[in-house]
Amino acid sequence: MSKEEELFPCTCCGQCCRRIDKAVENFKILSSKFPELDLDTDFPYSWSESGVCSMLDDNNKCKCYDSRPQVCNSSLIFDKMSSLGLIDRETFKNISIISCKWLQGYPVKCSEKTWKIRKKNG
Repeated sequence: MSKEEELFPCTCCGQCCRRIDKAVENFKILSSKFPELDLDTDFPYSWSESGVCSMLDDNNKCKCYDSRPQVCNSSLIFDKMSSLGLIDRETFKNISIISCKWLQGYPVKCSEKTWKIRKKNG
């Protein structure tokens, strides 16, 4: 199992790419709340009016996976967050799974503990 698969058990449904507009929006919020992460919030590709990324192919695969933007790279995001002590592996995985289920249309419930991301010095 790859590190990426350990952090996020992807089902390859493509829903995250079908709502890339929301992912980019949330990524910018994360970046503004935690500037110490030094995230690259530029998204070089277009998306449709409904939020579908132009890099998503007909087989739910990313056309630019090997050079995908940071917003699409959960392993890189986790590395940055964990190196600063902001999140542990289990919490990151839980947030990823809950986010995925929400995008797939499942009703999700979570506790405050699930979403806990530590702020340094407080």
